[in-house]
Amino acid sequence: MIAIEEITDAAREALLSLDELISSSGGVYGLHLNGDQAPWDELCVGGRYEGWLIAFDRLRAALEAALGEK
Repeated sequence: MIAIEEITDAAREALLSLDELISSSGGVYGLHLNGDQAPWDELCVGGRYEGWLIAFDRLRAALEAALGEK
């Protein structure tokens, strides 16, 4: 059985990886299936397509709430 600490560590690692990807690149090419770039500001909270990454925002909020972090 997986311990909650392992799940928490894996979730943190996933979020850190996403944060690193966002900070080190301009966006995603091919997301719209036309070869154009989808900039991160369109994919993150407040952007036109924020729903694409909303699960990561929910995960981050859940971790912060569960662990008393901010």
